[in-house]
Amino acid sequence: MTMKRIFFAILLGLSFSTFGQDLINGGKTSTLTYIFKLDDSEVKQLLLSKKDANFSEALLHTKVDSFPTAVNYSKTLKPGYYLEVYLNEYGTVAELISILPFQLKLFNNHADLAFMLHDSLGNTIRDARLKINNTNIHFQEKTQIYSLNKRYNNGLLEIAL
Repeated sequence: MTMKRIFFAILLGLSFSTFGQDLINGGKTSTLTYIFKLDDSEVKQLLLSKKDANFSEALLHTKVDSFPTAVNYSKTLKPGYYLEVYLNEYGTVAELISILPFQLKLFNNHADLAFMLHDSLGNTIRDARLKINNTNIHFQEKTQIYSLNKRYNNGLLEIAL
């Protein structure tokens, strides 16, 4: 498997909204929603920035697809990061979409940051390199989980497979 950096926001549901074009004399949303591919450095910049602060049209450089805004996207995207972008009555709306080649299961023991990683077949991933806020997280053979003794309420989890 090739080395790929994967970023996962502890706080899920990250979306960006900026004020731009007004939909004059039209419906409440644009007819189409566009999907743009992002690279790892762009995603990291978005995740580390304050919400709404660094959204830029410069991120809209690699269009992957479009679909009617009124329906859900039904095609399968390759693993990676994407922005879904459409217009509503207030301006431009861009939502970060993560398609990951693994599943992350968090455990809440009210003390540690603890989780498991599984591949698409449900096998435990034991050899990933993980960091949160530049602190390494190691796999614990005894418990079969990745854990860090201190509890983190937020931060950026970096996973290298």
